Amino acid sequence: MGKRQGTALAVLISVLLVFSLAAEAETIDPGETLTLERCIAIALAANPDLAAEEAGVSGAEAFVDQKRAPLKPSIGLSSTHSRGEGSDTTQADLSVRQLLTDGLKSQKALEAARAGLDEAKSAVAWARIGLIYDVQSAFYELLRRRWDLQTARESLALYETQLRQAEATYDAGLAPKSDVTAARVDLGQARLELTRAQANLALARSALEKLLAIEAAPDYDIAEPEAPPRTGFDEESAVDRALSLRPDLRARREALRAAEMNRTVAAKGMAGELSASGGYDWSDGDDGQWRASLTFSLPVADGGLTAAQVREAEAAVERAKARETSLRLAVIHEVRQALLSLTEALENRNTTELNLTQAKENLDLAQGRYAVGVGSSLEVSQATEAYSRALKDRNQALYDHHLALAGLEKATATSITSEGDR
Repeated sequence: MGKRQGTALAVLISVLLVFSLAAEAETIDPGETLTLERCIAIALAANPDLAAEEAGVSGAEAFVDQKRAPLKPSIGLSSTHSRGEGSDTTQADLSVRQLLTDGLKSQKALEAARAGLDEAKSAVAWARIGLIYDVQSAFYELLRRRWDLQTARESLALYETQLRQAEATYDAGLAPKSDVTAARVDLGQARLELTRAQANLALARSALEKLLAIEAAPDYDIAEPEAPPRTGFDEESAVDRALSLRPDLRARREALRAAEMNRTVAAKGMAGELSASGGYDWSDGDDGQWRASLTFSLPVADGGLTAAQVREAEAAVERAKARETSLRLAVIHEVRQALLSLTEALENRNTTELNLTQAKENLDLAQGRYAVGVGSSLEVSQATEAYSRALKDRNQALYDHHLALAGLEKATATSITSEGDR
């Protein structure tokens, strides 16, 4: 990966880290209207699944320290007290040992551990991106269910109006009793749809609160976001952005680098080791003495252990290469799929908005015809149903458009902005 790409990813990870840390004190106030950004901030600070991922970074940092330890001096202190017939002796020893060289085996092991740490950090960055997408999805779902509830209430009001008109027309002798019965059936169905919409809204709210790690949320509302832009995005730039910024792809690269370092470590299994040591010994009645030494050790035979470890490490490298290539291809496909979904969502949104306009015109016409006695109750009922369905379709299309844009943002690991028509 080039220097520019590495820098871009580092900036992305740093932004996510700062975003998470800045949100630590986030809480929901009673009656608050939550924006999508507030929900994301709360989730990044409190989501337990993300916290579990972040704990892996601490473990990787500790492993780096373990691999760094052999390159530092080690100090030991020992003391012996012995008592026998006619003797009572105390001896002490202070020793220092420093590895001078082991054919870079320890250094490569440290580099492998650092690659593992970078992999863990990238995995956390990808987990944050995934959490952000999940919050966006839950937020938009809650928004859609709220729209559907508004639609159900509007439909209920329309059917109540239709029942009053049918009763008035029947009382005036201008319509049969079946018109009133049909209007009451429609009204009962509308009340059932309202109950379902309320239940769906409650479930969507619970799903969002789960991501926000809230057990008992106070009464709150959510803010309407701006409509997604009505523009497309260039595939080549989107793919390049994803390949440069996706933390999960960087994690695979770091896993490959760690595997290559581990292969080097395995290849040095028969390398010689040179170390220096020194110390100071003293005992009762003795002035003590300094000592220093150099030690060189070289394995002669290990029963084929090193060769087997090298083969195992080479297999791990090949596996890591294949996994990186597989993910790279998957990322490209995911971006293309997200772009196609976004294009489809935009077209569907445009279509449903036209259908809604037509359905409203047809409803107004049917209601007007029935009011002057030239239309039927069935015509009004069908127009009302078509209008309600068009409203729900529009709601679904707008939700799909929001979610498709969020999917592209996740696929490219970046925030998509546009100056296009909204």
